[in-house]
Amino acid sequence: MKDLLSPTSKLRVYLVTALGTLACIFVAFAIDGYSMESGQWALGARWINNVLIPLVLAPPFFFFLLSKLRELSLAHRELLTIAATDPLTNCLNRRAFSTLVEAYPG
Repeated sequence: MKDLLSPTSKLRVYLVTALGTLACIFVAFAIDGYSMESGQWALGARWINNVLIPLVLAPPFFFFLLSKLRELSLAHRELLTIAATDPLTNCLNRRAFSTLVEAYPG
């Protein structure tokens, strides 16, 4: 399950897009439903707008944003690998090897 929700997982993009959209709908209801004059919560006359507008605007926004974050995470992982290995032998370079040995307990 941990791998499914890693920063490089597509499932994480879809899941957070859905949760973000639901959060946007909730916020739209909260903002539109509170009356400053009476100090009470009400559903409002045009409650359908609180569902339709976030359903149209939020998914593309969250999907684009999270897809870019996923791409950055993949690029970061690749850069870490390139920085830690020798391109000819594909073994750890001196700095990465020294760091690994120093971090080894015992």
